[in-house]
Amino acid sequence: METKRVQWIDEYKGFVLLLVFIYHFDQAFNSIELNTHLFSEFRMGGFFFISGFLFSRKRFTRFKDYFKHKTKVLLYPYLILSLTFLLLDPRIYNYFFNGVLPTARFLFEKQPIEHISDYIIICFKNIFLGGMSSLSTGALWFVFTLYTVSLLFYLVSKLNRPSLFILALVVMGIGLLLSKHHLHYFFALERNCICLFYFILGFLAKSFYQKISSIKYPFILFTISLFSFFLYYLLKPNNTWLGFYNNYIDFTYVYTSIFGIIGLLFLILFISPFNLKIFKVFTFISKNGLIVLTIHYWIISWIKVFFKPYLNTYLALFLIILGTFLAIPLFRCKLNFMIGKNSITFKECLRGQ
Repeated sequence: METKRVQWIDEYKGFVLLLVFIYHFDQAFNSIELNTHLFSEFRMGGFFFISGFLFSRKRFTRFKDYFKHKTKVLLYPYLILSLTFLLLDPRIYNYFFNGVLPTARFLFEKQPIEHISDYIIICFKNIFLGGMSSLSTGALWFVFTLYTVSLLFYLVSKLNRPSLFILALVVMGIGLLLSKHHLHYFFALERNCICLFYFILGFLAKSFYQKISSIKYPFILFTISLFSFFLYYLLKPNNTWLGFYNNYIDFTYVYTSIFGIIGLLFLILFISPFNLKIFKVFTFISKNGLIVLTIHYWIISWIKVFFKPYLNTYLALFLIILGTFLAIPLFRCKLNFMIGKNSITFKECLRGQ
């Protein structure tokens, strides 16, 4: 059974994914400065927040059914995409073509590599034990974490609102403590804690949506958005390396991210009714988010390993966008089994279904 999609939520998710895309490009190419660190606090936090907002037990009243569904749409694609693109990892081919051994980490500790087989074993450990995926599809960490956080939240979702709020504070405290001491565990336990915090906040915020959506004067939404962004940029930390991936965060990161999430949420709610054409791009990205996450990161990996010295930055950007766009109909129409979706026609794909 398909659930009805909400336009502003797709636009919100698509915009956040676009920020992720730009961030990865900015990190790979230093010749232009896109200042993506300005959005770092609310980028991934916003995605877990909106995922919690979308949570419902109506379709799956039993944990067993919910577990099967999330395994199909999240864990299975995470595993098959990670393993498939490990076979297409440019670092492996760089070894065979140029004899260059790659470097790799497991649980963020650098591992000794004396042969390419060592690198492949570490990638397997990252995929199955670390929840990090392989190096060429590192962006898939989000998919694994969303899978584990969703299952964890289902187990506590019947708690009353005060209890859930207390739980959110507890898991946030654990996540911050583990971050402070740079502790990392199997299945990204430390990252699950802080991401569960945002997931719970999103779920709790659902009850306020009815009040927000009933606001008669849209400029109020815009004013709240501007004020929230003002607080975000006023208070955000200067450390550009803070982030969810390695659970390198602090309390300042957390509370400023909330202002950023509120700012973006109210901005999307304000603009969405205008049905701007550019927002259709965000919706398209949202509906194909798993493909976008995987392919753009993989293409960037190939460019960094083999072609970066020979490509103009803007040409590289064009190739990444083109390759990602061309991959969407391929996966939606032919390789749909890899992403846990039903096959659709080429026209349906282009229409953004």
